[in-house]
Amino acid sequence: MYTKFKNQLNFNSNSKIYLAISGGIDSMVLSHLLHYFKIDHTLLHCNFNLRAEDSIKDEQFIIDYAKSNRIKFQTISFDTKSESISRKLNTQECARVLRYDWFNSYLAQDDNSILLTAHHLDDSIETFFINTLRGTGLKGLAGIANGKNKIHRPLLKFTKTEIIAFAIKENITFREDESNK
Repeated sequence: MYTKFKNQLNFNSNSKIYLAISGGIDSMVLSHLLHYFKIDHTLLHCNFNLRAEDSIKDEQFIIDYAKSNRIKFQTISFDTKSESISRKLNTQECARVLRYDWFNSYLAQDDNSILLTAHHLDDSIETFFINTLRGTGLKGLAGIANGKNKIHRPLLKFTKTEIIAFAIKENITFREDESNK
């Protein structure tokens, strides 16, 4: 997986790299790979306060991971339920807006900054089918975009099965989000 991943690093080596990290297996594998290749990155973690104690534990997990690996990090806490009511959005849509508004505040600071997300091939396939069911045009049939709006997804060539096998092989710790099940 290391070689296949290295081939996906198609961004400028002078880029200021931010990694959207939840603590889940996908983003933890991506951070592990960046760390392995000595690619300096800053972790960006959102606490949406939607899962009570688990949200707090996820945030602390990221803080501990960042400190023990000497990786820069930033966290933010949102009152997502209140925000979703005031913005008249469903909870998931509101969380997405809050997350990307915050990420974009970092991307706007430097023309060479990029955001990495841990979307993988299975996510792209899922997006394709969701867009198809919604009756999307040709643009929506592409799945998840890569490299658009300073957002790169270096795991798009990997399946969830490959990511899980790699995490087990490399003994990568992560937190399971029960709501994803």
